Amino acid sequence: MKLSRFLSILAVGVVLVGCADPGRGWMGSPLKDTSWQLVTVESRAKDGGRQYVASQVDIEMTLRASGDAAFTLGCEQGTTDWRATPDRVDTQGEIRFYAIEVAASSCEPDLIVSQFLDDVTFLKGYVLIQNHLYLDTEANEKTYGWRKLSSQ
Repeated sequence: MKLSRFLSILAVGVVLVGCADPGRGWMGSPLKDTSWQLVTVESRAKDGGRQYVASQVDIEMTLRASGDAAFTLGCEQGTTDWRATPDRVDTQGEIRFYAIEVAASSCEPDLIVSQFLDDVTFLKGYVLIQNHLYLDTEANEKTYGWRKLSSQ
């Protein structure tokens, strides 16, 4: 009986995992249906440090429960897909983005925007602390610090 019960539970787990679309935002994520403004970029390179960017350029992201992410990138707009998997606690986990598709624009891209666009596919982890979201790149070379925007 114990083996059959274990196999039944395993089968249900496989079915549930099989139904999940890995290219879509995880429905249980605390990040779903939230909007954020980029505030800081911290680099761990020798010439790096923490840079406060909120007053230099407006970068905002909205993470929808559908798995779509919308971005305001200075004078440009962009979209991509995202997914997140929380760890045992909801305040941290893995996050992944696909490359951002930027709408055609006549404006000159900002250096911070260009750096973010280069780094977005390398973002791998998140930490939530109160109303702040920190996204780390692979090898923890950079951390992007975001402030939660009020719901509209």
